[in-house]
Amino acid sequence: SSDVCSSDLGGIDALVASIRAYDTSDAVTEAGAKALAAVVSTPDSDVATALEDAGGIDVTVAQMDMHAASPGVQAAGCALVAALAGGDEHRVAALRCGALEACLLALRAHSRSEAVAEMGTAALWNLAYCPAVEKRIAEAGGADTVVAAELDAELLETEH
Repeated sequence: SSDVCSSDLGGIDALVASIRAYDTSDAVTEAGAKALAAVVSTPDSDVATALEDAGGIDVTVAQMDMHAASPGVQAAGCALVAALAGGDEHRVAALRCGALEACLLALRAHSRSEAVAEMGTAALWNLAYCPAVEKRIAEAGGADTVVAAELDAELLETEH
């Protein structure tokens, strides 16, 4: 239940604090972003607000930059953005933190990662629900990036 992870109980704050405290660890960053994405995926919008208040999206976008070489961190970060951007008010917060740019960079850098392709595409899809953002994505070459990532991921899948 989302109550277990509510900021009243300190769950989200503790998660964000551990990501900050162990910011050099790919494993902690990836696990933290996955946990935040799972929590935000609940239908309780108060949880997403608590995540924003705790600085969860800021720290995740910063960690995506810091751990740019890690496809796991990139996929988990994109998953959080996808979950958060599902709601209008939270989409704006994600955009203010640089989530659009972080997801585009992740897709470009890890185009052969199926997880990054899936989560990055989902993040861009949810961010694009706003016409102004859709235009920004197009101007940044987002459609080409998504197509390339999807093709690379399919190619990789057929190679195995």
